[in-house]
Amino acid sequence: MKLILLTLLFSISAFAVPVDGVVTYKLDNGNLVDREVTIDVPARGQGEVTLIGENMELKTTHFKSVEVMGRKVFTIFFTTDFNGKKAVLVFKGTYMRGENYLIYTGDIYKARASENNLAHTGVFTFKYNR
Repeated sequence: MKLILLTLLFSISAFAVPVDGVVTYKLDNGNLVDREVTIDVPARGQGEVTLIGENMELKTTHFKSVEVMGRKVFTIFFTTDFNGKKAVLVFKGTYMRGENYLIYTGDIYKARASENNLAHTGVFTFKYNR
């Protein structure tokens, strides 16, 4: 499954390619915030997916992709702490590949590690110019 994700999701070269992007989420006061981040996916699906932002670095080996109605849908699971409580951030999205650039877009969900339900917490877009 990891090999499929790498091949289909981030098949740019034989090397890991950092892809710049933005995550957008809502603060408690109701304001939306954009945060610039970079995602790095390992070559050949071996290793960790890394999400890097200001004062933040999340790593995981838990990712997968499937085909749904002719498009590739990927899911990446990052375990982290929110206010001292363990939680899982789930990035679920799809991608489009053109001759000029690749774009990955989707939703971010949060779940406490002990709960089964997900809460929508934001959106993401990553773009790689070819």
